[in-house]
Amino acid sequence: APLPCERSGAMDGASSGAATSATATGTAGDQQVVQFQFYCKLANTKPLATVLGTLMYKPKDQQAVIVAHKQGICFLVEESKKFQCRVYLPQAENFQQYEFSDEVQSVELRINFSIFMECLNIFGTGVGQQHATAMQMAYNSAQSRLILMLEDAGVITEALIHTLDSGLTMRDLHVTSPDGAPAAPALAPALAAAADALSSAPLQDSMSAIFNRHPTVNEVIMQAQLLREALSEMDWSDTHVRLLLSPDKPYFRLSTESVAGSIEMEYPKDATEVFDKFECKQTQTNRYSVQFMKPALKILAVSAKTMMRTNTRGMLMMQFLVMTEEHKSNFVDFVVMPEEGDEQSDDQGGANDTPLFD
Repeated sequence: APLPCERSGAMDGASSGAATSATATGTAGDQQVVQFQFYCKLANTKPLATVLGTLMYKPKDQQAVIVAHKQGICFLVEESKKFQCRVYLPQAENFQQYEFSDEVQSVELRINFSIFMECLNIFGTGVGQQHATAMQMAYNSAQSRLILMLEDAGVITEALIHTLDSGLTMRDLHVTSPDGAPAAPALAPALAAAADALSSAPLQDSMSAIFNRHPTVNEVIMQAQLLREALSEMDWSDTHVRLLLSPDKPYFRLSTESVAGSIEMEYPKDATEVFDKFECKQTQTNRYSVQFMKPALKILAVSAKTMMRTNTRGMLMMQFLVMTEEHKSNFVDFVVMPEEGDEQSDDQGGANDTPLFD
């Protein structure tokens, strides 16, 4: 049955620990039973705010889709079918308590993500904080709102975030590889089951689903710090970043061009201090919009390792291993479309011989 929550306001009991089995008890005489489809609780919001902060790339009014499942929650943002970013939050890795209704397989909602993050960080971002901020979060589909209650040193704030149009066009959790098998995070064998369980909402035109329709031709796993240093050296006044991956020299190259000249960063494939894995089947050179590559720098700042893959259409998929201060692992997926008319490969033609969205 949908999860009951007796509440005064929206939820109570974050500081007292009264929330058990997704039931939070409000003050006597002012109780109202509300049906929640999912409920979660954590004692410290800082790790959550850190990993979700990597999704922020707009100053305001950024939207996101939340998909909750028995195994956890996924946050997803997308821009104009050119850029997509997802964060997986397996419930066992992230929440002290997590409850989900038995009546539904998944819950999907779209929210103003900018407002959500402002609420999550209402007591600060952790710098100089003397107390951890506790959180309870629940979703009430009947009232179409996400409820957040945060407590810091006995001070409690409650936020009711109304959901937006639920006609989702950004669902991206049914991700399969070209052979039809579920595509679990390559850097996350321990979280593969959770990611697969989250992959329950098919949508044929989602960006990650489209990426996996076309065979992967190049794949590298490298140290995030070195990739961040390489990207930081690029001239961001250019409109594009060029990425070359090849089984032959120069192997790996990032470059930009501007009126002041060009900047190139190259790494040899046998640089063990750079690459944990280097598997390239063909030479590819693709351009990616600077606008959609800049968010990668923000994610790299909190990442330990990064996987980069390109497929036969020139799409770039990056996966970032993000370690929190509590030594928990989370994974951020990042997909970018190539700019049209620029991809080159040694023997398989350009990325735009056929439409990307077929």
